[in-house]
Amino acid sequence: MVLVIAYGNQLRRDDGAGPELAAEAQRTLQTSAVRWMCVQQLTPELAVEIGQARAVIFLDASVGEEPPGTVFLRQVNGEAVFAGGHFMSPAALMACVGLFSADPPPAWVLTVAGLDFGHGRGLSEPVRRGMTDARQKLKALLAELNNEVVF
Repeated sequence: MVLVIAYGNQLRRDDGAGPELAAEAQRTLQTSAVRWMCVQQLTPELAVEIGQARAVIFLDASVGEEPPGTVFLRQVNGEAVFAGGHFMSPAALMACVGLFSADPPPAWVLTVAGLDFGHGRGLSEPVRRGMTDARQKLKALLAELNNEVVF
């Protein structure tokens, strides 16, 4: 099974891009080969679920220099150092999985560059436009990982 973990706070505008993308994909996806999880943040407890998956896709909003609405898909390695704490990056979480699994699943992170992370609901216009590209990238990756995925 492919595990999709969407994370972010839907009460902080664009931070909810990951959960919004997952909810929309879940409505249109017709397969039992994908398990969906929606969380506010990545925590060490997720390592158990990840260790049982065939592949993992993380969905999130990003903050940085990229133009808002820009979509990135990259493979995640588990080489990050886990420094403790409650919040983790996808790389640190995959490193944690590697501590108890000789063969951790491959993982990807799909992000949409955000613009507005203030309090409130709803995505900014650039992120809303970027969601089309994000849906296409998610669809293509799921199709590659599991041929029975149909949108």
